[in-house]
Amino acid sequence: MKKLGVILLFIVSILFTACEDEFKNTKSALVGSWRLYQIYDGVDNWIQVDTIFLQILKMKSDEKYEFEINDIATCKGDFFVESESTVRFEPNDCIPIVKSVEDVKELTADTLIITDRSNSISSYYGGLNKYYRVD
Repeated sequence: MKKLGVILLFIVSILFTACEDEFKNTKSALVGSWRLYQIYDGVDNWIQVDTIFLQILKMKSDEKYEFEINDIATCKGDFFVESESTVRFEPNDCIPIVKSVEDVKELTADTLIITDRSNSISSYYGGLNKYYRVD
């Protein structure tokens, strides 16, 4: 009976470690600087963002993020990878402060497509945003 308990504990720890590693891969893929390039119009078109307002989303390895417009930080906060396809943003100095859980639609070495349900990661919220890596 004691061996069964040890075996079950071993299996549970392997499963927990595997899930944790999977989210670490998503987190490490997000880390970096991302330039907002296009927004989806909700119908069938990607619209290029005006380059007058350069918008950068900086995701850091310590789970902190900054959103900048023209090199001025307009929002900072924490982010948490909840699954390989969802990220929770908790801003702490935006006005208004709106926490959100965003869906990652695409994440490659160069491209991030993510929903934007608040004002914490771009000035174009309410749809899909396409970012390109700039670092």
